[in-house]
Amino acid sequence: MEKLTIEQLIAETSFVNYCLQKDEHDVAYWTAWITDHPEYRTLCEDAKKMVLLLMDEPSEREFAVERQRIRTYIGAIDRGAKGKTIYWKWPVAVAAAILLVIGFWQFMGPLYVDPSSEDTVPAWVNQQVPPKKTMSLTLEDGTKVTLAPASKFAYPKTFSDTLRTVRLDGSGFFDVQRQADRPFVIATSDLQIRVLGTSFSLTAFEEDEQLQLALFSGRVAVSGDQVYKEIDPGTALTFDKTDGTLSVSSFNLDRTSPGRVDELRFENAPYKEVQRKLSRHYGVTFRAAPDIDLHFSGKFKQESLENVLSGLTHTTGYRFSVKTDTVFVTPK
Repeated sequence: MEKLTIEQLIAETSFVNYCLQKDEHDVAYWTAWITDHPEYRTLCEDAKKMVLLLMDEPSEREFAVERQRIRTYIGAIDRGAKGKTIYWKWPVAVAAAILLVIGFWQFMGPLYVDPSSEDTVPAWVNQQVPPKKTMSLTLEDGTKVTLAPASKFAYPKTFSDTLRTVRLDGSGFFDVQRQADRPFVIATSDLQIRVLGTSFSLTAFEEDEQLQLALFSGRVAVSGDQVYKEIDPGTALTFDKTDGTLSVSSFNLDRTSPGRVDELRFENAPYKEVQRKLSRHYGVTFRAAPDIDLHFSGKFKQESLENVLSGLTHTTGYRFSVKTDTVFVTPK
């Protein structure tokens, strides 16, 4: 890989999307890429500052003219190098950066770009699992993913040569193909899960207060703004979004079945958590008084909604009933 420059970074569409937080896939990709290439972290930070400082909004025509001018300029320098090392002077680099960044705010389009463009990046596939359903996928590298109801999952049709990055807002089981030269990274709203070859379950709905991971084989590194943790098989990890803390516990691998995305678990769950999980899983809405106070523990495997509601009715101080797609909760 040839050495990157600020000019090359801010000429890259996906990097500017990352800087401006315009596309979640580009944000996930570059966050993972920078983690994977720490030697470029400072360079990327400098390039990001340049992008954020130069968020002017000229017309598309002005941008097109300036963009072509700087590309022609850089191309001429590259052609003139012919084996010689070119040392960019800072004023020239700044000028190049300004010409490239100016207008990006309006110019930057969606992730899907014209395949004939030299800035082409792989197209991403977006999947959303309906309530009451699960979904099984096999990615380009052979990795198998099973998604729980209401999960959102995005992945590129083709992974890059150095990194395999996907994004999850939901719950799923991952059986990742081992490729030592291409780490597999799952980006969530709060953390990154980085693996080589392993199997694990991950629940990472953006609206939930916790992220939960259970590792069955291999090794996983979990990282965020202020946290980092590596775990071994038989370890369950919980990230509390309210206070930013990580906690780990052990589970018996022989007694736990991997890959069960159709299972509902509640551990001393308050009403809001129960409501949220059942709404996602069964595609129902709730009608209840705002002051319901309950905590519920239980586990359901492929149970009907009626059976789950019956369990809640028998173990709490409330009566749960369903009519059409609405669950009614009333005091006993």
